[in-house]
Amino acid sequence: MQSAEKTLAIAKAGYLPVLNMNMGYGTNYFYLYKKDFSNRSISDQLRNNAGESIGLSLSIPIFNRFSVRNQVRNARFNIENQQLALENVRKSLYKEIETAYLNAIAAQEKYKASQQAIRSTSESFNFAKERYELGKSTVFELNEARTRLVRSQSEEIQAKYDFIFRTKILDFYNGIPIKL
Repeated sequence: MQSAEKTLAIAKAGYLPVLNMNMGYGTNYFYLYKKDFSNRSISDQLRNNAGESIGLSLSIPIFNRFSVRNQVRNARFNIENQQLALENVRKSLYKEIETAYLNAIAAQEKYKASQQAIRSTSESFNFAKERYELGKSTVFELNEARTRLVRSQSEEIQAKYDFIFRTKILDFYNGIPIKL
């Protein structure tokens, strides 16, 4: 935005008159190939043929085929485009933050559900273990209950770290430094 505003200011400067100052210094040397003509030495000629010049010129922009007007218009359009781009970036960032927030809530709910699942599968495993010890079930049923318990413990750990990751993303968007 600042660059586009500077470009507009530069384009508007085309409406202003321009004063130029020029300075110059020059000298020359010549030699004639005639026998009856005596040529001066190089140092004398360079010293005597020296010339200085100073010049001022003023350009007043009366009509420049609308080039300045078009440059100013283009600069204003560029500012509008930059404003729209900035607004798009803000909306995109807001959408990303909102998505991160909803993902964090979903991860939190999944973590709570996985904790409840551990309680259920743990209780189911204890019942399967008691039934096995009483001879009412097989080893296969006990191992299946143990597998469900281990799977729910694994899902709980995964949900926990997913929730932590999602909260760290929210911390990042809030400007809080990420600490592990």
